[in-house]
Amino acid sequence: MTLKERQINGLMLFLALAVVMYAAGSAWFRNRPPDVNLPWGNIRSGPVVIEITGETGPSGVYYLPERTTFLQFLNMAGVEYSNPIGPNLFHPLKTGTTMRIHDSGQVTQEKMKSATRLALNMPIDINQATFEDLLLIPGIGESTARQILDLRQSSGGRISDLESLMDIKGIKEKRFEQLKGYFYIG
Repeated sequence: MTLKERQINGLMLFLALAVVMYAAGSAWFRNRPPDVNLPWGNIRSGPVVIEITGETGPSGVYYLPERTTFLQFLNMAGVEYSNPIGPNLFHPLKTGTTMRIHDSGQVTQEKMKSATRLALNMPIDINQATFEDLLLIPGIGESTARQILDLRQSSGGRISDLESLMDIKGIKEKRFEQLKGYFYIG
């Protein structure tokens, strides 16, 4: 094989590798989820906290300005949907909402999980909290969690005043002050 033939073979190999790398790179960029740059993406941006979950779309927690509607947010986030389900697409979103994007393109709304709310420094509904939810709160162990559930049950399934937590053995004013920020009555 002469030098000219080797140069031609090398050039052909180089071109073949370049074509393969270009095709692979194009496929990767084409199938990659779009970058979402929401104008309100941090806690200082607004008082409405929304979570998106699911296999497709921009999963995460978003901080939005007041009066952002369900439909505005889906469009802003670049979510492709086929059948969003909600009370009304044009009503403002409420803090603590999770939007689940299904593989089918359907979008549903649900309440944000207690663990997520607590991680975001948001209170949980004391009347909806499970035993496991209560254990996530600093200063509440198994015994106190059971007593809170017993108090709720003895109150007809609903605690109407957070101060009634002081009826539980071991929760006095100082401990109540530490715990009350973790709860709200929904």
